[in-house]
Amino acid sequence: SRGLGDVYKRQTQTDDVAQIGDQTYSTLSAAIEAAQNNATITLLEDTKENITINKGITLDLNGKTLSAQDNSKTSVITVNVTDTDNDNAVTINNGTITGGSAVGAGDENGGGIKITSGTVTVSQCILNGNTAKNGGAVYISGGNVTISQSTINKNTATNSGGAIYMATLSTNSSCTLDNCTVEENSADFGG
Repeated sequence: SRGLGDVYKRQTQTDDVAQIGDQTYSTLSAAIEAAQNNATITLLEDTKENITINKGITLDLNGKTLSAQDNSKTSVITVNVTDTDNDNAVTINNGTITGGSAVGAGDENGGGIKITSGTVTVSQCILNGNTAKNGGAVYISGGNVTISQSTINKNTATNSGGAIYMATLSTNSSCTLDNCTVEENSADFGG
């Protein structure tokens, strides 16, 4: 026999994985597409999805895990915000990013997060178990990146930068680590 709690639980379960305000979405990509600048998208459950962020948003992982789709051969998160004024800053916080494998694909950079442009803050995150040719956890080819209060561990690069690879030394790009733990990452050159 089922209690009323079981019936209530079944009726309220949805397949939605992300939320902006009161609106829920069945995919994180759909939430990003619908989001206005400066919106906060909250992850509602552990999710396997590769996403691209192309506008200023906050992605609150809500203590959940965002992992790559099976056999996707790409970054878990790609950030490419070409309009880089302060209203277009990207914040990713409060969760785990894992399972990215940017190896054997056309672009083999950035297993966990690939940043090509934008002002990006990663805070209170765990990046582990990601693989790429360059930048097992994080690959930066442009933009200003701050990673704070995060753990970057057990990521692998088959070439350079097991944890982080900065592809440019341009004065227009930067990467700052603040109160982070970086350990047990490996690469053929520069772990």
